[in-house]
Amino acid sequence: LHYRRSAAEAEETVRHLKEGGTIVQAFQADLTSETDVDRLFQQTLEQFGRLDVLVTAAAVWEPKRLENVTADDVRRQFEINALGTFNVLEAVRNYAPEAIVLNASTNKVYGKLENLDVELRGGRWEFVSAPAGVSEAQPLDFHSPYGCSKGVAEVRIVAPFAHFDVPHIAPPFLLYRAQLAGGAFGPGPASLQFEPM
Repeated sequence: LHYRRSAAEAEETVRHLKEGGTIVQAFQADLTSETDVDRLFQQTLEQFGRLDVLVTAAAVWEPKRLENVTADDVRRQFEINALGTFNVLEAVRNYAPEAIVLNASTNKVYGKLENLDVELRGGRWEFVSAPAGVSEAQPLDFHSPYGCSKGVAEVRIVAPFAHFDVPHIAPPFLLYRAQLAGGAFGPGPASLQFEPM
């Protein structure tokens, strides 16, 4: 389990997972740093011996009105969302090319989603017409700097498998993108839909 700054939350998650019988350990790293990502992968392999599945959910988002977004905000979003994803995928290629990669993304990469009905339920906007999440058939459509930064990650998740000879990951049934219903992790369980790319 990776965390950047949320050590207490990571340890709480580790405790919860261990109670359920999961073998887990938390590792700190800044995914925008190649050195940190290399250390993260080395520590993981030292601890567990191999990496079978990697769920990448690198993200930063601050609730701001678009007119209040600054250049520093956009730079931070691109560094974490785009560069962080790039660094993780390079580490997969270098340290664990046989691993299956799942990318947990956001509905923000789909723009307005005018073709989907949404409804406010329990303080969260949820898709009425797509309760399990957004289908991979939905085209990417960027309407905000945050959506663009996550869109780079969406596109980047596919690139290594298209450009490098990694036949055990290349078949579409092995590479998935996970879309969160409602578009964000919140307290409690998240609803995930896995669809082959």
